[in-house]
Amino acid sequence: MLQRTKNPSKPVSSLMDTFFLGRASGHGLFEDRLAQVKRRFEIRFDGFYESNDVFMLNEEIDYDDGAKEERAWRIRMTPDETQASNRVSIECDDLVGLATGTVSATEMRLNYLYRLKLQGNRVVKVRMLDRMYLQADGSVINRATMRKFGIYLGDLVVVLNKNT
Repeated sequence: MLQRTKNPSKPVSSLMDTFFLGRASGHGLFEDRLAQVKRRFEIRFDGFYESNDVFMLNEEIDYDDGAKEERAWRIRMTPDETQASNRVSIECDDLVGLATGTVSATEMRLNYLYRLKLQGNRVVKVRMLDRMYLQADGSVINRATMRKFGIYLGDLVVVLNKNT
């Protein structure tokens, strides 16, 4: 994992600043297309600016079956002057190419191809449509829809809270 650096002098107003800067944690589940819960997990984030235009989000996940995962998301934001949001492109080792989308102070929308690790060291590529919404109580609800060859596989639902 990358180490925390000082915040830049000119941060971009986005969900990165309003929620993910610093530490956050939460819990979630994956529900398949038959509405059956297949996996539950706890998640922790640590967000910081690596440079003026790069936000790092380190993620740790503990699954209910004992499995653990770590990943680092490198997020680049570009102001979108036509909307009240920023365009984002995101790098992560578990992605095929880049995740792309938009982020504002209260929501983020991403589209990406993800390398999903299965039991037995199998990896399948799935399309993710990821949405995060800041709530009035300061929590974030994250819902991601997973598809393979256009076929709906299920939803990932996560509730996140800012750690103080």
